[in-house]
Amino acid sequence: MMGKKYSVRRRIRLLMLFFAATVLTVSVQTGCGSGKSPVHGTDPQCWAFHNYGQRVRGVSGIKGVDIGPVDLSGGSLKATPVTVGVVDTGIDYKRSPEALNLRINNRDPIDGKDNDKNHLTDDRYGWDFYHNRNTIFQDQLHDYHGTYIANEIAKVYPGVQILSCKFLQGTTGDVRDAVKAIRYAVSRGASVINCSWSFDEEDRELYNVIKKNKNVLFVCAAGNSRIDLDREKTFPAGFDLDNVISVAAMNNRAEIYDCSGYGHRVHLAAPGENIRITLSAKDKTFVSGTSVSAAYVSAAAAILKSCDKGLSPAEIRALLMEGSKKYDSLTTKCGAGGCLNIRGALEILKSQRGG
Repeated sequence: MMGKKYSVRRRIRLLMLFFAATVLTVSVQTGCGSGKSPVHGTDPQCWAFHNYGQRVRGVSGIKGVDIGPVDLSGGSLKATPVTVGVVDTGIDYKRSPEALNLRINNRDPIDGKDNDKNHLTDDRYGWDFYHNRNTIFQDQLHDYHGTYIANEIAKVYPGVQILSCKFLQGTTGDVRDAVKAIRYAVSRGASVINCSWSFDEEDRELYNVIKKNKNVLFVCAAGNSRIDLDREKTFPAGFDLDNVISVAAMNNRAEIYDCSGYGHRVHLAAPGENIRITLSAKDKTFVSGTSVSAAYVSAAAAILKSCDKGLSPAEIRALLMEGSKKYDSLTTKCGAGGCLNIRGALEILKSQRGG
């Protein structure tokens, strides 16, 4: 049923424990091993970037089951910066080891005035719609989720501009604040919006704001409730719109994560089990869930958009699905029947452009 009003803040289904990412272990490890990835790597535990069959948390991977990263550091691709709106918790941008490139609002410096007349005073670094203030980071307890989502996006695409649009406090948030955060992200120029969260009930206002902004791609986690999305739905991943791409989670053997949403209405899979993520320069841990899978797809979408600003959300989605690596284990688990492959999508784009 659509259009239901919510009078109280609710716990968001960020999919199993603590969002669409289930924390498996909390550890502080700063050392890195050998086995470099084309993009980020120094750490062989980061199989999502370079899977050569190594064992991660006791599971041997299958070579090549990774995101198919590309090296953007040397200017090998002619790309212009793209803004990704992280509609989530806040972001600890000061302690990020990825040197996050925040989308700064130069029209509204921190001076206690609403200089750009958008009714949000001093929104230089983004906005907190949960508390209705300009502080986008409170603490790691409440803002770790958005922090690692932003960090993973930046690992894949170092030149990305991250826009913090906070509507969650820990696991609590309201769909009305999510709508406000989406509108804000669009107003600040986001071409891609990462939605690593879900609501169980369909909501008319959320649907309408996504449908209205047809030139923005919404990358949505398929949920960690182990449901077949061909039969049941979770939102916004379940919205049947050309500018929505839903993402399942898989392991290092191209097998769907046990708790991931799946089905042909899910567009493709991406790494999402035993993922080594970064919270700060000294804090690293492993997570599993569709939250981080969506982050990788958001980064991939932003890379494609940066290479061709004229691409529509539907075209980006098609490139990602067509360019995915196909595996029999994923045939019935997602529409593409495969996993994210950034290199493959770029090769198709290049061939289409006659490059």
